[in-house]
Amino acid sequence: MRNIITLIVLFLSLTISAQNEFTLNLSGKISNAPDTPLLIFHSSDDEKVDDMEVFAEIKLKKNGKFKSKLVLPNMDYYKLGFSKDDYFVLVVDGDKKIHLTADAENWLKDFTVKGSVSTDKFNSFSGKLEELSMIGDSLDEVYKANPAALEAIIEFYSGEIEKFFDKANVFISENEGSTALLSVLSVYDIKDEEDRAIYKQILFSLNDNFGESTIVKEKVAAYHDLVEEYEAEEALKIKKGDKVKEISLANPAGEILNLSDYKG
Repeated sequence: MRNIITLIVLFLSLTISAQNEFTLNLSGKISNAPDTPLLIFHSSDDEKVDDMEVFAEIKLKKNGKFKSKLVLPNMDYYKLGFSKDDYFVLVVDGDKKIHLTADAENWLKDFTVKGSVSTDKFNSFSGKLEELSMIGDSLDEVYKANPAALEAIIEFYSGEIEKFFDKANVFISENEGSTALLSVLSVYDIKDEEDRAIYKQILFSLNDNFGESTIVKEKVAAYHDLVEEYEAEEALKIKKGDKVKEISLANPAGEILNLSDYKG
């Protein structure tokens, strides 16, 4: 009897797993590609690079072209690259055919995507974020060479950051409900009240529209943990008007001093 129950449970788990699987026909051309297979994998943000699970390896032709039928565990955000720390994000949210052309030396600079609007938009915004990061790196070098220019550097970079967030706000408004919005989350700090409201709006929209995504589930859980931790920290802070416990200590002369003696 136990063997029969075990077989039934195993059959049901395999059936559910098969129902979640998603078949994707992926093709394209990668220029400047190394002589190694193209990897398909995904991971959470806090997962170590070596622990990322590879779902497929695609061998490219000498001209960089490739074509593969992939059976993925579920619809989700996947990473495509020749190494686990240099990749292009593939948003698998229902499109069954995706064609990609890109440059392996700079995934986010020169690429085109056909068949997946979400993939195109996700990486386009990621490219803007990388551009801002590169500007910051360049200005850091300028400061090292000329520390006296600090004030001008800060003024310039502040303007670039302001322009970037203007683009982010436009991106959010133009892509309401899109799975591509995950690319925006990293620029908002949930410890900032205004940022937290935007972060929550985006995250819960993703959860409503792409809740089957493992990455989205992990981010929702992490959000609740971080908010709980932040609120606990805030609760410990003493604010004006709060009542505090009486504290009594002896001074060097042996006199007892009370905190309440210094009230006001």
